[in-house]
Amino acid sequence: MDARKSNCRIGLVTASLVSLALAAVISSAAEPKPQAADAYGRGIGQLQKNEPQAAIASFDEAIRLDPRHAAAWHKRAQCHYLKGDARKAIDDCTEAIKLEPANADFHCGRGSALLQAGNLDKAIADYGEAVRLDPKLAKAWYNRGRAFLQMNALDNALADLTEAIRLQPGLAPFYLVRGQVHAKRQDYPKFVADYSEAIRLEPGCAEAWLGRGLARVFLGQTDEALNDVTEAIRLRPDHAESYRVRSYLYQSRGAAEKALADQTKAADLEKTAARPAASRAQ
Repeated sequence: MDARKSNCRIGLVTASLVSLALAAVISSAAEPKPQAADAYGRGIGQLQKNEPQAAIASFDEAIRLDPRHAAAWHKRAQCHYLKGDARKAIDDCTEAIKLEPANADFHCGRGSALLQAGNLDKAIADYGEAVRLDPKLAKAWYNRGRAFLQMNALDNALADLTEAIRLQPGLAPFYLVRGQVHAKRQDYPKFVADYSEAIRLEPGCAEAWLGRGLARVFLGQTDEALNDVTEAIRLRPDHAESYRVRSYLYQSRGAAEKALADQTKAADLEKTAARPAASRAQ
């Protein structure tokens, strides 16, 4: 047997074994440890039940058992976001991104936390990275559109929201936010069209009925506006602003008693809402 051929074969075998060993090490590092996976799964269940505080404890445990469990960092960030703690949400998303920098969901999550914190420029940058990594991630386009809307960058907002709708046309919030862009552009027919689609998708959405009613006021469609606002009140009878809008509509039609009744109802609701807030402030 030729010694060089023999050495070559041995080298190939050795290289194969090294490759397999490295793959095993990488695989074991990437896969969550069993105990961490159990804690993570428990946290997911709690999050689905809208129990963010309990879920945080479970994700804490998952991270303690496996600090490289990127998804646990990300889900704990979601819990902090739901509790209104944007700073902690940003920090946890940043840890997740360090572990998996090419994960579009993680950038999108940090963008939402930054948006919650009012840091629009950085939020837009994170959403931009998310759509670069995954151009089909509709929620990233949608959220960047929301951020552009807050900046009053209406052309950019309209483009992003339209792309979000193209990618995922069945979500009412996408149409509601794009409708707000049309409202700011004073394009009331398109405002009505988007809110009508939101109503078709979610007939129980009081916000959509009220918004379409307001748009119809601007279009001079007072009968249709009155019907829409009345439906908004039926769906959400504790919303003071809806009564104020309907009061205006009644007043414009000369129905003074109905207008006064709605004004009184709105004032009563506002007083009721103010009492718990005052108690919390004491």
